Amino acid sequence: MKVAFKFPDVNFVGEVTHSLTISQLQSCLPFEAAVHVWSHEIYFEVPFGMSIEPSATDVVDKGAICFWTQGNSFSIPFGPTPVSVGSECHLVAPVNMIGTIEEDTKRLNKVKEGQIERLCFAL
Repeated sequence: MKVAFKFPDVNFVGEVTHSLTISQLQSCLPFEAAVHVWSHEIYFEVPFGMSIEPSATDVVDKGAICFWTQGNSFSIPFGPTPVSVGSECHLVAPVNMIGTIEEDTKRLNKVKEGQIERLCFAL
């Protein structure tokens, strides 16, 4: 399934894999949320919670779409964070992997703290 992330200065599409998290997401779309920026990671709260999965990890690829269970948030890293070693995308806690964005992650530098993001199905 494809989802669209729409910000004031940049839009992008992500491909997500079928999972319980995505089933919950489908029942909530569309929705809007205020974005938070932590170094090279954006994250935003979603209107549902999930449990951590056995395959959860705290080091992911650039452009991974993740569900952070501790914050009921989607997280999308696009480079090193303050807890990274070198150029890895190291997150503050393990996350459930749910997909990837399909575009150049450098574009995420345009997303600013507090911007309103709209998440909806991609056509």
